[in-house]
Amino acid sequence: VIYLDDDRSDYKNEPAVKKPEDSWENNLSDENFSEELVAKQSPNSFPGPEVESQEWPNLDTDRYNALKLREENSIDSLIRNALQLMHTGDYQSANESLKKIVSKDPDHVDGNFYLGLSYMGMNQPALAKLYFYSVIKNKSTPDSLMSKSYTELAKIELKSNFPGFALSNLGDALSFDSSNKEAQSLNKSLLHNMKSKSNFIYDWE
Repeated sequence: VIYLDDDRSDYKNEPAVKKPEDSWENNLSDENFSEELVAKQSPNSFPGPEVESQEWPNLDTDRYNALKLREENSIDSLIRNALQLMHTGDYQSANESLKKIVSKDPDHVDGNFYLGLSYMGMNQPALAKLYFYSVIKNKSTPDSLMSKSYTELAKIELKSNFPGFALSNLGDALSFDSSNKEAQSLNKSLLHNMKSKSNFIYDWE
């Protein structure tokens, strides 16, 4: 390997190779990686190979993937921190942490779901519903999280004394994940309660 500062005459015609410490991997500092990623990121999504070759001439694929991975790890760290805060009952601090995720990526399904849970813990069901709906409307949401979101919506409807809407949400929850034990339990209890009230009329439509 020939380095840039090697001035031996017998190597003067050989192509120069950058020293390892000058490689891009060692220039990924904590202070600038997210700023560079944001500066290069397209408004709607991370670009595919065609966009990169046309619009990202100064950012090679390996460096871009590394920056993206660092950003994802940063988001994972925020989510873990928020879950720990909610576990201790500090929903306000968890809410503030989760807002940082959604501000960076409004379609982040985990960020929206847990932000909804934080609002539930803060006794703000109207705001919680907005974020659960965001999860449901996202086409990339996995079935398990769809089921959990519908279950949380059912809880909100039950608390608001709308058992019909709650039952509908529970049906949707079980359609996405029939093994959702919480939805199963709520659905069973709600049906039993409805049947025990002879004067209760429920319109399935």
